[in-house]
Amino acid sequence: MTTLPAADLSTPLLTDVGLTDAAFAATIYAALGRLNGLARTAGLQLNPGFPDEEGTSVSLGDADETTVVRLAGLLSTAPAPAPPASGNPPEAVDGMDGAARTLLTAARAAGVELTPGAPRTGDDGRNWLPLGHIGHAGAMRLADVIEHHLAGLFEAEQALRAALSTAGVTAGRLSADIGAVDLGDITIPGAVALLRRLLPAGRVPDVPDTDPDDPPAGEALAGHIARAVTAVTGRPFDASYTHPCHWCSHGPAIVLGRLQPADAQALAARLTTV
Repeated sequence: MTTLPAADLSTPLLTDVGLTDAAFAATIYAALGRLNGLARTAGLQLNPGFPDEEGTSVSLGDADETTVVRLAGLLSTAPAPAPPASGNPPEAVDGMDGAARTLLTAARAAGVELTPGAPRTGDDGRNWLPLGHIGHAGAMRLADVIEHHLAGLFEAEQALRAALSTAGVTAGRLSADIGAVDLGDITIPGAVALLRRLLPAGRVPDVPDTDPDDPPAGEALAGHIARAVTAVTGRPFDASYTHPCHWCSHGPAIVLGRLQPADAQALAARLTTV
């Protein structure tokens, strides 16, 4: 039987260092974590790999044409650290080659060092652009750009959370995610409170405000809320009833859909002006 050598535990692991520790904050791992989180919130389909052996850079992976165009758009509207050589907007996109040129121009203007490779066609027939490797400074700058773009989304999330709380509705799962405000689920009493806040007193339907497992009443309540929110935003809104889960001690609830930032702000305004 082969005896394994004793493990050397004298060197601290990166995971032993807290996220607030300056030593970890300066690593590519911290930059990658921040970039991944913000990219997901923005709905940006980045596919970064693992940092290299030296821990100095990371591959951003391949991006499809839609992601390249979106990323170029984010970079072209970011505040640049220095004025670009030309004040003209990025050139018009013409296929993946044009998207790659636009991305590179926008990245340079925004102070993000990207080194994309040559576009390629995958086995699925789709065009892909290798985004190349990026270091700590570049990843942090790219994260800053995305975060700047998300300011409106975060403001809408906070405004809607505060407005729902004022209306007596606890939305514990409300979050900014994939470019929109996801309202999550609310209790039956919370749903009734929301409906009463949205509709004039004389138009509020007779709905139970308790938590019985009553699918027909729950589905009707969800329909009322969907129509009421749609009336505020002018866009279709999803709401559905979900049964209680006896295994996870989760009562019946109304699962609410997602709102674009402007629609979330409109709903928040409606809830706070009643």
